[in-house]
Amino acid sequence: MAKARGIMWAGKATKDESLRKLDRLMSIVGKSLPQDSFDANTVDDVVAVIVAGGAKPGTVNRYLSCISAFRRFCTKRGFRTIPAPELDWREEAEGRIRWITYQEEARLMERLPASFSTVTYVAIRTGMRA
Repeated sequence: MAKARGIMWAGKATKDESLRKLDRLMSIVGKSLPQDSFDANTVDDVVAVIVAGGAKPGTVNRYLSCISAFRRFCTKRGFRTIPAPELDWREEAEGRIRWITYQEEARLMERLPASFSTVTYVAIRTGMRA
C-alpha cells in the first residue's frame, strides 16, 4: 500500500479521492490481507459494507474501480500471483438532468473567448454538452 501511494493516480485530478477510497477499502479488509486472498468473497464483503453505509450504485462502482486499479498495480509488481476475480459492476442511473439558467449562460458567455460563442450557444440550445 505504501508503494502504491507514491505511484497510483500520481498527477491525476482524482488522486486524493482515490487514495481515500483505497484507505477505506484497507480499513474494511485489513492492511495485512495478502493480495492473493483478495477474492470474490472479499469483494462481496466490501460492497456489503459500502452499501450498508448508504452508498448508491455509482459510489459502489467508484470503489470497484479503485479495487480494479489496485489489483492491476499489485499484479504488475508481483504482489498478486493468481488471476483476480471478475467484478460485478452496478447498473447506474443516467444521473440528474440540470439545465443551465439564463444567468449562468450570460456569465459563461462573458468569460469565454468570442470564438467559442457560437459553438457554446449551439451546445446549450441542443443539449450537446455532457
